[in-house]
Amino acid sequence: EVSLEEEPDGVLFDSASTPKLQLNQDPTEHSLPASSILPPVGAPLTPPVVPVTPTTTPNLTPSITPAAPTPVTPVTVSSRPSSDQLESESGDDMIQITVSDPQKIGEGMSSYMAYKVTTKTNISYFRKKNWSVMRRFSDFLGLHRKLVEKHLHSGRIIPPAPEKSAIGTTKIKLSSDKTTDSASADFIEKRRASLERYMNRTSAHPTLRADPDFREFIE
Repeated sequence: EVSLEEEPDGVLFDSASTPKLQLNQDPTEHSLPASSILPPVGAPLTPPVVPVTPTTTPNLTPSITPAAPTPVTPVTVSSRPSSDQLESESGDDMIQITVSDPQKIGEGMSSYMAYKVTTKTNISYFRKKNWSVMRRFSDFLGLHRKLVEKHLHSGRIIPPAPEKSAIGTTKIKLSSDKTTDSASADFIEKRRASLERYMNRTSAHPTLRADPDFREFIE
């Protein structure tokens, strides 16, 4: 058994003998009166509203000054120019070749057909603006052969020349001016048209029409 020993005075615990815990207090600190913390009676609890002065919004629209109007110069309308004036004033090169007036030269098998080749142009390197020469059918074939030999290897397309017709040529040679039938006349007209088409297609190419052989042929 555990026995408690009594103190001399017969008291188990004396509260007076126990040290009391005290908080460290600043002797200079004093309690604030309630009047300094709480608002006076009847005063509003919300803080006063301070009016806000609105700031001026800057103008972000740029100032654009309208441009001065462009003066308009009146245009005087002149009379319509002629075709010759248009050809001379325009910067485009123009060349037109006409094959006409087929003529039979000679008699018998030694005869041949000659055609009138008329050229009209505004190109400066030609000596004239309008002229005509006579050329036979074999001359056209010779020109085509020369152009093919000089320009075909460089990739240029040479317009084909009219094909020969031994039957049609023989009929024309054996016939006279008085006995030319309608079939021979139709053959001559088709050949004339094909020669004219060939010459204009060739002259449309700047390199071919400037070729010395071509210029010699039409001049």
